[in-house]
Amino acid sequence: MIELRPTDVANGGEAVARVDGKAHFVDGAMPGERVRGEVVRSKGSWARVELREVIEGSKASGGMFPTTTLITKKRIFVPVPDALVEVFRVSTGPKEFFVRFDVLSSDAG
Repeated sequence: MIELRPTDVANGGEAVARVDGKAHFVDGAMPGERVRGEVVRSKGSWARVELREVIEGSKASGGMFPTTTLITKKRIFVPVPDALVEVFRVSTGPKEFFVRFDVLSSDAG
């Protein structure tokens, strides 16, 4: 078992944690979480880790935050709730975010 704290997301959507320069890819984890997993494949510069437990969640790893989403022909604007501003702050260069949305309830009849 290995304990990791991913900091990025790879192109395939897996969380990435680095240990001594080696990239560890963890499917199902999110950046900022502290996780425990089992190394199931290891090569020279990378390893694939199977998630076993989320020890500590990230502020961005779940929860309901009501927002008003604006949809135009070419873009979708999703405001960042105040509680998550620091998690989503972009300091340099582009940053990719994955947003999950659900309609949990509706007043429409």
